[in-house]
Amino acid sequence: MVCFKAFTENGPSTTEVCMGSAVGRGSEGYFAGVRAGVPFALVVGVVAFSFGVLARSLGWGVIAPIVFSVATFSITAQFAVAMVLGAGGGR
Repeated sequence: MVCFKAFTENGPSTTEVCMGSAVGRGSEGYFAGVRAGVPFALVVGVVAFSFGVLARSLGWGVIAPIVFSVATFSITAQFAVAMVLGAGGGR
C-alpha cells in the first residue's frame, strides 16, 4: 500500500491518502475485471475467427494463420497481408 500526505492550497495537510490493491476484498475485484473484459474478448474472438476463415479460404492451412496472429499484433495488418498474398502479391 502506498500512502502520502495530501496537499491543500495552504500547504501540507494532516490528511493521509492511501492507495492499495484489492487485498481483503476476496474475488469481487477479479470478477469485476472479468466483467469489464468480456466485451473486448467477444470482439477479438469474432475478428480472430473471421481472419481464420479468410486465411483458410486462401489456402494457408491451419498453423500459418495462428503463427501469423501471434507474430503480428495489428489485425488490420493481418487482413492487409492476407489480401495482398491472396491477390498474388509476393510471387
